[in-house]
Amino acid sequence: MKRLFRKVTIMSGVACGLFLMSCQDESQVTAIQAAEDVQKISQAPPAMTPNFRLSKFGNETLVYHSDGRIKQVNGTADPKFTGYSTYRVDYEYIGNSIVANRYHDNVKEKKMEWQLENGRASKLKVTNYKTGGVNVLSTIHAAYQYNGQNQLVKVILMDKVLSTVTVSYDNLGNAVKFLMVNNTKKGDEFFNMMKYEYTEYVGGPVELDKGETLPMHVFGQSTLGWIGDPYLPVFGNFGKHRVKKSIRTNYPATYKYTYNLDANGYVKKLNKLKQTGEFVESKELTYAIPIKNRL
Repeated sequence: MKRLFRKVTIMSGVACGLFLMSCQDESQVTAIQAAEDVQKISQAPPAMTPNFRLSKFGNETLVYHSDGRIKQVNGTADPKFTGYSTYRVDYEYIGNSIVANRYHDNVKEKKMEWQLENGRASKLKVTNYKTGGVNVLSTIHAAYQYNGQNQLVKVILMDKVLSTVTVSYDNLGNAVKFLMVNNTKKGDEFFNMMKYEYTEYVGGPVELDKGETLPMHVFGQSTLGWIGDPYLPVFGNFGKHRVKKSIRTNYPATYKYTYNLDANGYVKKLNKLKQTGEFVESKELTYAIPIKNRL
């Protein structure tokens, strides 16, 4: 089954995805005050600060279409661990579907095709290619289910083994548990579980702005594989708080996360540490103002 998640994960170079939402800093909003006389003169609102868009996350550079949709992701990897040095993901939007083609050193590795319903991913087909990027190696299918709060609650993976991922949320709407089981003739067999603990959110952008920034906060690589893609805002609402700890059941390490913020409240650096406090890695984040929003 570990091979399954390597297949489904489109961003294998991303150790942590982010749920980053975009909005104006509350400190930049002037309250509307009424005059004391009977005419009640209203103060005009200030000019809005243009929303920023994530343009670089760690070793990945993001390219967008003019309408804000993700167009391409370019990244570099360590050949000692991955076997390739560069990768690229190209996104296409065709009717109610999104197609993402992933290339390793300019050789096609896989194609992911999402069907959308009401703006959310409903089905996924993953085609993996043999060495050389021409002949098909395998095909995987997945289906997504949501609740009335637009939260992803279940992913059904259909490969050689039928598997189900169930997502649980706390009372604030943050995704706190991803439970993976294999559905066998003898019943459901536990495979893996990820748990997340959150830190209090303080200022900064919290609302998704039509897909212009990442719709995720911090999730582990294997969890991203279960969902599909860390850069597509088509998987519902996962919460607005930042993860402070991730716990993986079948892996000994528990990771903690800290964040450095810029003046607007955006995360400018993500720091990953072991539970003991030992440093693991950092990822720098860079933002740019979309051309259409520039003053």
